[in-house]
Amino acid sequence: MGYKSTLPYGTPMLTQEHKDARVQWAIQHKDDDWSRTIFTDETCCQLFRNTIRRWSRNPSAEVKRIPKNKQKIMVWGGISIKGLIGYHSFETIMDGSYYVQILPDHLISNARKQFGRRWRLQQDNDPKHKSRVAQQFLSSEAPEVIDWPSNSPDANPAENL
Repeated sequence: MGYKSTLPYGTPMLTQEHKDARVQWAIQHKDDDWSRTIFTDETCCQLFRNTIRRWSRNPSAEVKRIPKNKQKIMVWGGISIKGLIGYHSFETIMDGSYYVQILPDHLISNARKQFGRRWRLQQDNDPKHKSRVAQQFLSSEAPEVIDWPSNSPDANPAENL
């Protein structure tokens, strides 16, 4: 008999209001041209994660210690049906101002190379994406920004990368 340790995977906590909004959103966008949509997301890559559990049949076995000063890097990226649009790695916290700083080189220029002026941007409802500075920038630089229902990470293919 061996031991096994598992961690539950996350799932959006949806209220009935969220579910209704997602259905309405899907109905409104069922005929959209998704082949010109760029999906974006951010994630954190962390070395020496302290969330790893260790189970053993031999409790006296030596367990390697994890460094206290963990190293992590954030990555923003965009994908489309044509592949990778752009990515940017950084070590700071991204706010609306920093988000707008990376978009010209990592999203806008690459999107225009791939699609000309006929592309759409999908981004989640993160506060940095909804900030005034980001909204102003995108209203002048992105041909279209798709509205996105709350608590819908499962609808974004970039979440699976």
